Amino acid sequence: MICTIHQPEFLSYYGFYAKVLQSELLIILDDVQFVKNYFHNRNKILLNGKEQYITVPVHHNLGTPINRVEIVKHHNYSKKILGTVIQAYRKSPYFNEVYPILELIIGWGHTQLSELNIQLIKSILRYLQIDIPIYLSSDIDVGDAINSDRILKLCKEVGASKYISGIGGKNYLNVNDFKKENIEVEFFNKSITYNQFNSSEFVDYMSIIDGLFNYGIEFKNLLK
Repeated sequence: MICTIHQPEFLSYYGFYAKVLQSELLIILDDVQFVKNYFHNRNKILLNGKEQYITVPVHHNLGTPINRVEIVKHHNYSKKILGTVIQAYRKSPYFNEVYPILELIIGWGHTQLSELNIQLIKSILRYLQIDIPIYLSSDIDVGDAINSDRILKLCKEVGASKYISGIGGKNYLNVNDFKKENIEVEFFNKSITYNQFNSSEFVDYMSIIDGLFNYGIEFKNLLK
């Protein structure tokens, strides 16, 4: 069983979906600490050839896990986000195909950040026809394990024989511990370039929706 584990980011960049394509099971790490000014509640899109953040406003305290972070009530964030997306991509080749997916989920009225992010992940995976079992780390008992030990125990609990980590895992994973449990570790780093209808020069590390608006479901072939 090839497993990958990833935090529930808001409209993650394409590398996350490329990693999922190489896996047989996805664990969403939803009970780790929310990080301010990270990608848990924001991401980048391309507006008139320049990076632009779209952000979900949230309430949080230091140490709050992602699955307990609440979206700010009485704040019409969905209208602002969707309006910016329309402004950026309304002339894109696949706007009419992709935008309704975002409009349905973002406009739903979620109160919890993790619920919003997870629903977006699942919807985009369905659109890309990527069928993979999804588990939440909060549903898997690994005790008080943290960092590398936590990832290892999650892998063991789902019976993984291989773990695909993002390149950042090199900074904290104890690969020898995985070897002792007969779990192979692969550090995955996907980099691609593609045509962006609204930019003459390629701008990398955009949200997945940038690729989807430009290529539709065919973006999956670039991710493989």
